Amino acid sequence: MPTSITSHNLHENRGVALAHIGRGTGIIFLGRILERGLRYVYAIILAKTLGAELFGTFLLGLTVISLAGIISRLGFDSGVVRYIAVYSGTGDKQRVKGVIALSIISSVIVSVLVAAVLFVTAEYLSVRIFRKPQLEGIIKLLSISLPFLSAAIVALACTQGFHVMKYIVYGRNLLLPLSNIVLVVLLSLAGLGLMGVGIAHVASALLACACSICFVLKASPHMTNTKTCWESGPLLRFSVPLLLVSFLNFLIIWTDTLMLGYFRTSPEVGVYSAAMRTALLIGIVLASLNAVFAPMVSQMYHTKKFRELEDIFKTVTMWAFTVSFPIFLLMVLLSKEIMGIFGQAFVVGCIPFVILGFAQVVNAAAGPVGVIITMSGRQDIMMIDTLGVCLLNILLNWLLIPAHGMTGAAVASAASLIVFNIVMLVESFILYGVHPYKRQFLNPAFVAAAAFAAALGISCLLEDLHPAPKIGACIAVFALVFAALLWKIGLSDSDKTLIGIFRAKLAGSSARNAPQSNSTDFAKVPPVEYREGA
Repeated sequence: MPTSITSHNLHENRGVALAHIGRGTGIIFLGRILERGLRYVYAIILAKTLGAELFGTFLLGLTVISLAGIISRLGFDSGVVRYIAVYSGTGDKQRVKGVIALSIISSVIVSVLVAAVLFVTAEYLSVRIFRKPQLEGIIKLLSISLPFLSAAIVALACTQGFHVMKYIVYGRNLLLPLSNIVLVVLLSLAGLGLMGVGIAHVASALLACACSICFVLKASPHMTNTKTCWESGPLLRFSVPLLLVSFLNFLIIWTDTLMLGYFRTSPEVGVYSAAMRTALLIGIVLASLNAVFAPMVSQMYHTKKFRELEDIFKTVTMWAFTVSFPIFLLMVLLSKEIMGIFGQAFVVGCIPFVILGFAQVVNAAAGPVGVIITMSGRQDIMMIDTLGVCLLNILLNWLLIPAHGMTGAAVASAASLIVFNIVMLVESFILYGVHPYKRQFLNPAFVAAAAFAAALGISCLLEDLHPAPKIGACIAVFALVFAALLWKIGLSDSDKTLIGIFRAKLAGSSARNAPQSNSTDFAKVPPVEYREGA
């Protein structure tokens, strides 16, 4: 790696990079926190309204529809981000309009065809594949939402190409889950049950579609009076290969749910889905940091700023682990109470929940290593890794679910994710000589362990107390001890810079206080798409 970069320049550029991470992550993190919170509330409402069996049936149907949605979008939700940014940068408004129109129209047409296939084959999928007759009606109903959801997701991706992140937050992070919650509550009160939940999903998709089209028009007001240049070749060549990547990523995340639905009962699918959704909350910090870190990796790598890249890599990883590990310990301590929020029938999901949570901690401890490999131009390696892990995940689920049910599914998924991260860490070190670990990397783990011991003591003292105040007391003690000890042992310059940026962001003043430099213009790098499962 080059050593000609002076210490002053390294510190200055690192400050600029961390400032960008702080500002960008603040927006994305807030949107994602709200979305995860709303989706979690949505899941709790569904679980309490439907019970474990119907909850599992609905989520199984939703997973099938989500898989069909990936196919329907043809990878355009990734391609439009790149090509709108490229054509906007050159002032080619006609091609920008062509990309928008082609991507949305094509995804709608394909979605209609895929929805028709699902509608016709719903009985076969429900009775012959999953052996759950109740699933037929929900697949047919949810398939109606497919064209609207595809159009909404692609349209929101178009707004990203214009470097406008707020519409993603408005549409995907807030509107969809919030409208689902409101409509489900209203239709449940009307006594419509499972079909009411399905109708709410379709209505939310229609609303999101209409709003997303409006967002695109607002982000590109000049488009209405511009001629359309229909140039499909570059967009298709870039987008369609990403369809396979999206498909494999989806399988890695949702194979356990699909195969649990194939081998086991609907109540087990419902309990496992609740456990998985809770465990995924641990990964929100890393996902938010990745979204901002990715374009920076691309630029730093191609401008050969390797020392800066490694320094930011280490800082991002340490912060992802510092936040994720304490959350995991708290969830382990309160696993029964947390799963009991969904209903007493869901408490049996504690063990799968802890296993899946541990995998998320390992994922956070590996940091944005996948981003390093992908954004440095080694998509071929990432494709091979993803395919290998996908096959491993399917094999492990096939072997473990029949005998061990939910626990087997959790072990299979956790093992696959851990292997994936280990492989990528080795590859990043072999290829680029970088790793994400500092000497003080384990300090937060020791601090979290001390906080866990304090919270455990409070938990034992409040053993007979109602779950709500018990959870509140444990979280309060854990947070106070963890924050005090972490501050006591001290923070590095990079850590203090990142904290200062986040504090300024929360105070609404980060734009005034963040370090400025012309050495790295991150604002010109197109944002990276964020995907989430069902």
